Amino acid sequence: MLARAHRGDIVSLGGGAVSSERVRGALAAHLVVWLDVDPGLAWRRAADSGRPLARERASFDARHAERVPLYAAVADAVAPASARLSHGRLHDAVEKLRDLPAGTRLLWALSGCAEYPVWIGRGLLGSGLLASPAQPASPGSLARRFCVTDENVAPLWLGAAGDFAASIVIAAASRASRSRRPSGSGASWRSAA
Repeated sequence: MLARAHRGDIVSLGGGAVSSERVRGALAAHLVVWLDVDPGLAWRRAADSGRPLARERASFDARHAERVPLYAAVADAVAPASARLSHGRLHDAVEKLRDLPAGTRLLWALSGCAEYPVWIGRGLLGSGLLASPAQPASPGSLARRFCVTDENVAPLWLGAAGDFAASIVIAAASRASRSRRPSGSGASWRSAA
């Protein structure tokens, strides 16, 4: 089935599919989104379903825990299953992930008042992912724009990337110190790695 899937196709796999090395290998050619379901919710969905691996809660939870590293290893994007109100925005973020530098990962974050994408990867500041300061991605978006980088990349790219609510520059432990803001109205921290 994965061999016949094309860009944009959605293939839903069972929780145990990642246990197969062959399936994990086939997933490497696809954009993989892990809808992270809380073990308690997974149990409520599977209990009393007649599934042979959902007969006893402790072994069900143990299997879930064993699979988490496999899910994380194959996932290009991770979203909590509870992110139901933002499916359109989540879909757009996943589609954007296709055009970002190889190895970029997307985490969908939930806070008390918002849901938003968190991009993690090399080359993002120069990828065009961020809107220019003159044209923010959306009104008030600066309040949600953060950048975490290292002391080598920050001098090269941070100023050109525009304003952020905060920029966190990670430095070697022996050189940890507070630093100046590189740009905009946000704060900047330098902390030990």
